[in-house]
Amino acid sequence: MKYLQHLVIITVLAILVLGCANQTPSTLHSLTVAVDLSEADGFRPKADFILDRLESDNIFDGIEISYIPIIDTRYTERHAFTLSKSSAGWLSNEDSRRRSRRALSTQFRDTLAKYCVNDKPLKYSAIFGTIVTELNRLASKQGVRKLILISDLKEHSPIFSIYDPRQARRLLKYPKDVQARFESMVRLADNYKGINVELIHLPSPEEEQHFSAMVALYRAVIESRGGTLTIGNQKTVKL
Repeated sequence: MKYLQHLVIITVLAILVLGCANQTPSTLHSLTVAVDLSEADGFRPKADFILDRLESDNIFDGIEISYIPIIDTRYTERHAFTLSKSSAGWLSNEDSRRRSRRALSTQFRDTLAKYCVNDKPLKYSAIFGTIVTELNRLASKQGVRKLILISDLKEHSPIFSIYDPRQARRLLKYPKDVQARFESMVRLADNYKGINVELIHLPSPEEEQHFSAMVALYRAVIESRGGTLTIGNQKTVKL
């Protein structure tokens, strides 16, 4: 009888251990959306547009979703919503975890609806400094890191002004010199490896030349430090 009891206990323990072993390890997913509010008629994303880009299929993953408005100074406010990683296993509560994730999404949705607005154009647009500050923060984190940048990249700050004809011409003629100017005006982390920046903007034909030059500048700064820059409304559909 004792032999059977021991056998049952060992079998149950083996099942529990194997069940835990088969669970996918949880990962921290850090997703930031930076929206350029300098133009009153710019694109304002809905929450689902951002949340669909959260590449987390494991409900026990840690999640950090941040919203940053790009305004007339790089000293802007970051709204962050976090859910710590949790260990999966026989003691874990999947229903409770799903409720926590839904609550986080609701808080993010409400904040985006409230703060991702601007009724009038701003005098300045400090895009580069704001993005570098966030890239430096992401560089100190582990896990999956993504920054969605919604902007026309029309910098208008002490670093550079696209609205100054002389500076705009210099961007096209001497892009390396302008890049050096950008890099000298901020503190850049040495390593952006593993950080993916997705830039979303559809330029008009009149904007295209200068927009392309600014994209090349951002790509050089980011990818020379190990990060990646993708362009457009790119989305993977899982079937």
